[in-house]
Amino acid sequence: MNLQALTLRHGDEERPVTFAVVGKIELQAVAALPQSMLGEAELAGFAALRFPLKRQGFLLGRLAAKRALGALLAEPDLRRIEIRSGVFGQPLVRHPRAGRIEVTLSHSHGLAVALAYPGELPMGVDLETVSAAAAATIL
Repeated sequence: MNLQALTLRHGDEERPVTFAVVGKIELQAVAALPQSMLGEAELAGFAALRFPLKRQGFLLGRLAAKRALGALLAEPDLRRIEIRSGVFGQPLVRHPRAGRIEVTLSHSHGLAVALAYPGELPMGVDLETVSAAAAATIL
């Protein structure tokens, strides 16, 4: 897992953000991961997922998001950070110190990224797998 604290600068203002990267190897290394990081509602949502790839994507995304949020909020117990889905599927953060802190996340093919940031500065991340043929076009 990679965790990076960053500072956004706009004029005289500085705002902290945190970026996290998580790979599926971390999920395989921690058998009790769901119970160690998910709250009750999140555990229920996880239990309802039937397909292994959906379960893996859910855990990867939640782990990246919660690690980014945990670092930004100085919260070591990831179970105390609740992430719900909004009406458009966007992650909604619930934590006593969250205030207007938000998180954006993406996961694909065994990798997840998340960025925790101040809500007044909206941003997003996207993670995509690019084929060799497409890479030649893009690069």
